Amino acid sequence: PYFSKNFGNPHSTQHEIGLHSAAAVENAREKVSKLVNCEPDEIIFTSGATESNNFAIKSIAENYFSTKPQIVTARTEHKCVIESCHYLEKKGYDVKYLNVNQDGLINLEELEQLIKIKPSLVSIMHTNNEIGVVQPIEQIALMCDVYNSVYHCDAAQTFAWTSLDVTKNAIHAASISGHKFYAPKGIGALYIKREIKNVLKPIIDGGGQEQGLRSGTLATPLVVGLG
Repeated sequence: PYFSKNFGNPHSTQHEIGLHSAAAVENAREKVSKLVNCEPDEIIFTSGATESNNFAIKSIAENYFSTKPQIVTARTEHKCVIESCHYLEKKGYDVKYLNVNQDGLINLEELEQLIKIKPSLVSIMHTNNEIGVVQPIEQIALMCDVYNSVYHCDAAQTFAWTSLDVTKNAIHAASISGHKFYAPKGIGALYIKREIKNVLKPIIDGGGQEQGLRSGTLATPLVVGLG
């Protein structure tokens, strides 16, 4: 019905039709927040995990830290994570790419040796999109807390088979892709911990939708589908 009967713009809340769509969007936001166990205002809707990963990596690196952080990722990350790191490399950031063992797992001791040197943005996915290996996210997140670093997790492949509690696991940011767990294609979300979210700047400028962090009219039918 949000393709036809309930066709209002969710950002045009001066009239009843827009208010109806806005309520549907916020209902979906609450459902997604319950999926990962966070507050609704810590969920930003995006076009998918590629956009979520780009925004998280670039905006956190450029806006959250007082000085340029070290960026740490793995060589087996999704292409959109690797390319976002390449973008930061070109802007003068020091990016470290972790190797993985024969099972596809990173070496936690190697990670610790890197992030103990300086505050870092660590982007390590939960479940690998090619071989299915599950990284030890609890230990990664704990290590980031100890060394004043930020942990971003690409969780695109997670929700079709298991759950992810960002509060319990102390994850600072997590990317979600709707079509990986039967939502429509072209919709996703980004969880960002409130204290980090409040200092970020958008990479898509415009009308200031999504709490000023992701401009553009939301695709209400897709958002409802994700919810």
